[in-house]
Amino acid sequence: MPKPSADGVETTPGNQVRAFWRWTVFGLAVVALLFQLGRRGLNEPDEGRYAEVGREMIASGDWLVPRWNGIEHLSKPPITYWLIAASLKLFGVNDFAARLPAALAALGTLVAVYRLARSAWGERAALWAVLVLLTSLEFFAVARLITPDMILTCLVTWSVWWFWDWYTSADKRPGPLVWFYGSLGLAMMTKGPIGVILPLFAVLAVRWRNPRLRLRQMKWGRGALFFLLIAAPWFVALAWRDPELWHYFIVREVFERVATGKLGRNKVWWYFLPVVMAGMWPWTPLLLTLRRWRESTAVQKDFVRLCAGWAALGLILFTLCNSKLPTYVLPLYAPLAMLLGAVVARVEDRETMPATRGIWLSGIALMVTQMLGVALAAGVAHARYALPWGAMGGLLGVTAAGTTIGAVLLWRGRRATAAVTFVVTTLVALLAIATVIPRLERSLGAQTTAKWFGERIRHEDPANDAPVVLYDTTVWGLPFYLGRPVRLYHFLMTDQEQDAVSKSQADAQTKSTALTKPQFRQLLAGPQRMFCVARASQVDRLQTIGGGKLYLLEQAGPWVLLSNQPAPS
Repeated sequence: MPKPSADGVETTPGNQVRAFWRWTVFGLAVVALLFQLGRRGLNEPDEGRYAEVGREMIASGDWLVPRWNGIEHLSKPPITYWLIAASLKLFGVNDFAARLPAALAALGTLVAVYRLARSAWGERAALWAVLVLLTSLEFFAVARLITPDMILTCLVTWSVWWFWDWYTSADKRPGPLVWFYGSLGLAMMTKGPIGVILPLFAVLAVRWRNPRLRLRQMKWGRGALFFLLIAAPWFVALAWRDPELWHYFIVREVFERVATGKLGRNKVWWYFLPVVMAGMWPWTPLLLTLRRWRESTAVQKDFVRLCAGWAALGLILFTLCNSKLPTYVLPLYAPLAMLLGAVVARVEDRETMPATRGIWLSGIALMVTQMLGVALAAGVAHARYALPWGAMGGLLGVTAAGTTIGAVLLWRGRRATAAVTFVVTTLVALLAIATVIPRLERSLGAQTTAKWFGERIRHEDPANDAPVVLYDTTVWGLPFYLGRPVRLYHFLMTDQEQDAVSKSQADAQTKSTALTKPQFRQLLAGPQRMFCVARASQVDRLQTIGGGKLYLLEQAGPWVLLSNQPAPS
């Protein structure tokens, strides 16, 4: 007999089981997303740049204009910087706090995926959708990086949920539409128009050949007004000070990014196809099953259209754009995970789908893909980063054991247990890789963290007031680890910064940090201790300028840390 809960709602054993698995899955997600989040340093260039902009916001009290090293940095709208600054304010200036917004955005995406998938497929498929997305390679990796893409993914997924919630409601109440347009505004403030376009793709996909969706009911006029109230003020406030920024926001950040290769990110047209295939590892083989998708109810057919349009139209858009980076397609993994979650839920339920040769082959393909991916990662780690085969062998052994157990379970017809074993094995492999990566920090080339230099400088300069100069290079995270700006020689701005503000502004803003040649020589020859970070290839030139009196203190990636005085004995 059902038992009433504390709030008077009847609970059944089935409800209790579903609640148990729901809390288990999301508890696992929280642990996985926060696992060793702050153990490694911030990678160059993106993590160091975003974190330092957030630190300078709380240091200066100016939350309107993003700045790096005192220089206006307007290449992205401010939501990412604001969230990082708020996290640093709450939890202190450290690597964990800087990455926390991305991890929380990943968790928020999983919650939105759960709600969406549950509304169409039910509880079991929703939980599988969450697990598929959590264990997908690119989603798991980007959840541990400072980038606007995960925050954008969260807002895009929630905006789609609010639309779907409104569409499937009987009374078409306006509340979800308010949240829909509000989410679009926040997405616009995170990464520009792409945050609006992707949810609209989902809306248009549901509308295709579907008279039940009347677009006029979505109150576009009021919605646009609410959207502008959220998205427009920051752009208008900055452009009011400098009208030339309209050209930067519209021409450079929209037109040139989409239609030209001026940013140096142009790739072959099919670039994102292998990215998505690799990014969905180890679930990639199941993508081939989506072409035979069949659903019976009208709501499920609409939901398939929503996911398919969101993913397919988004992929086409990113393919047509000249600017291409792997993280751009991150918002497309949510609809793919929801479709795959339904596939897994259907296959692992023996009551709804009898055993077939196709199920066995699909399961084996997944396990082979999992094993090959881990073997490839282990081989690269050993060959490129000289990690011992002992640690790599342990990872391979765990994966092989999980694969063997999963295959045996699948052969014996215990598909649900085999699927759970597959997920656990994948998650263990991903967490093991996350554990190993900090050991590679000095071997990541141009992505090596500036943490080593910051710690060495602060150790040898406890007062933290010695001049620190970046010589003909940019190490974005160094000011973050020093907690103060650095001096710049032969460097007024990078190309990104020069595009963000006019040349006259650049001269004024860098006057306090940029050094002339006489000033730089004076620092090198002066009695005060100074530190200089440069590329290793520039050491000979620096020694010539400094009269051969520079001492090497540290080397990481392509950079070296030099000083005009030897390290204290």
